[in-house]
Amino acid sequence: MNNLHDFVIVFVLAFLHIFFVTQQTRNITQSRYLAYAITAILTAFSWGYGLKKIFENDFNFLIMFTYALGNAFGGVTGILLHKKFMKKKDIEEW
Repeated sequence: MNNLHDFVIVFVLAFLHIFFVTQQTRNITQSRYLAYAITAILTAFSWGYGLKKIFENDFNFLIMFTYALGNAFGGVTGILLHKKFMKKKDIEEW
């Protein structure tokens, strides 16, 4: 049984998962080891809990679509945040 609460939780978890992945990439490229370790842990927890929620809902199409939307928005938000803090020279190379 799906309710709005399930969809919101799945969307937020997917958003956070991909957002943390983009931040991990940023932390790796800037050699920020502690920040990388923290985002790696947060990525693992958000991914694991997200999978748990998906399996609880028997791979319902709407739940999967919600997870995909969360991934998309999390990735775009991570990229935009990354670009905001990049140096101008680095942005031109992107």
